[in-house]
Amino acid sequence: MRVVLAMIVALYAPEVVGQDAPFSRLSLSLNVSQDLNQAEFQNSWDTSPAIDVAAGMPFYYGDIRAAVRLIRAHSQDLTDINSAYVSVGWGPSIELGNHSSLQLSASAGTMYMSFTDETVAFRKSESELAVALRASFSTRLWGPIHAEVFTEWQHAYTSIPVDFVFVSAGFKYDLVAPDWLRRFLD
Repeated sequence: MRVVLAMIVALYAPEVVGQDAPFSRLSLSLNVSQDLNQAEFQNSWDTSPAIDVAAGMPFYYGDIRAAVRLIRAHSQDLTDINSAYVSVGWGPSIELGNHSSLQLSASAGTMYMSFTDETVAFRKSESELAVALRASFSTRLWGPIHAEVFTEWQHAYTSIPVDFVFVSAGFKYDLVAPDWLRRFLD
């Protein structure tokens, strides 16, 4: 048992030793996403490209991330929907070398929806639990600026559950976290 444990530690020690200290770096990202799923929801509404805005920081054995995804869904026959998925997630990062990394993460949050053409006041908006699984790849372009691509499966627990499959591309900007923020979070 000790030999197996020693082998595991030897294999993963470089990632743990090389990992940034918790809250030491702040990453801000801006991405454009498109839903590729072809299910019931997508057959009734045309989704415009979504805008994803996020902030992330190293955390113990991975990164934490707070994000907002804004998306508009248009329908010829039904009311249009404006939505915002506000979430918090965590996942491990794997450094690939050459300033590139891979991250796998899970998130949970709320999907707020506003129905623009709805005439009944209490049905003009709703908010539902949503969860997501994400795989992303980023590579440094120059200085603190990285190109980022990801794919994400998102499930919204609406009365008729809705699944989305997003592909995304954009940019991430890394900076040293300000001292006041590190002191506040530590």
